[in-house]
This record gives sequence, C-alpha cells and structure tokens, in this order.
Amino acid sequence: MFGKSVRGEVEQEVSKYFTECKMNLVVAGLNHADKLTKTLMGSIARKIIEEEIPVLLIPAGYRFKKPKKIAFATDFSHSDIPVLCTLAEFAKPFNADILITHTGNSKSEPEGDKHTAEDFLNRVADRVNYRNIYHRHINSERIKDGLDWIVENGQIDILTMVHRKHGFFHRLLKGSYTLNMSDHIQIPLLVLPPSHNIPM
Repeated sequence: MFGKSVRGEVEQEVSKYFTECKMNLVVAGLNHADKLTKTLMGSIARKIIEEEIPVLLIPAGYRFKKPKKIAFATDFSHSDIPVLCTLAEFAKPFNADILITHTGNSKSEPEGDKHTAEDFLNRVADRVNYRNIYHRHINSERIKDGLDWIVENGQIDILTMVHRKHGFFHRLLKGSYTLNMSDHIQIPLLVLPPSHNIPM
C-alpha cells in the first residue's frame, strides 16, 4: 500500500488516477451529510459516481463481513449482461449468491414486459458463467421503494447498480436512483458504468 497526495477536485483526480494506474475498482467511504450540506457542496460520492468508473461505496460505521448475497438491480437492459459477467467474477471468490432484482407493479405491467424479463434471464443463463444466480421481482409502484425494500428485507450484503447518465430534465424531475441510494444506504453500494466488463 502507498499514498499519494494531489491537489484538485476529488472526483476528477480519482478518475484521472484510476485511468493512469489502470485500476479496476475505487473504494470510497460514504459520509451522510445533512440536506443543506448536500445542496451547497454536493456529495463527493455522487460526483465520483458521475465519473462513470466502478466504485464501491462503504457507509460510515459499516463493519466489513464476507458478502454472501449480492443484489443486482436491473431494468433488463441488454447492456447489463456484460456487467453481470463482471459481477460474477467479483462474487466467485466469496461464493456469494447474485440476486437479480427488478422493481415494478405486476398488475399494471403489460405482457411485453414479461417477455422482456424472460428474454433477459435467458441471455443471463447463456452468457454469465456462474451458477449462484437467482431472480426476484419486487412488486412496487415506485422503484425507490422497491430498492429500499430489498436492502432492508432481502438479507443482502451489497447492492449493485448500473449508473446511466440522463439528460438535464430527467435529472431535474426524477433524479438518479443510484445517486439517491448513495444518500442513505446502510450497506455497501457497488456502482458500475453501463456495459462494464473490466474485472474488479
């Protein structure tokens, strides 16, 4: 282990160092600042997430334990398949289960959504070389509520999310589920860029 002191914006220096040193993963502590501090200064964790580099965020006061179950939140995007391949390699040394989770209201979802889910899970079975993968649908009107539920009730040790950048108006109206989770989660949050396929 060694240290390096640099001057500049934290997120930019981390991203630059990540690229220069060909790193695989950034580990950062989460500091749950009050709302006023977040409004005025922003969260460094949020800024690092926006850099689109793989980052494992550890909540303040969290005591490390070997992960037994890692949840992967997905909207069934095809770009999540390579991410799952990478996550499987991350999970293998721990022999951890990967729980693929999707949030939605089963009553209001059209038939096409069921086909999308089946197609995605078939692709996972074909392309992800890992046997400890399971799927669970979380019945919830709001994605945020579904994510909170799996963190609180799913007996998971790490929540994994893919952070996709959206346009200004989407961020203004809905925000980012990944960024919102980073504000209050009490377990480690692994954030990966879309189509990420570099081993961690």
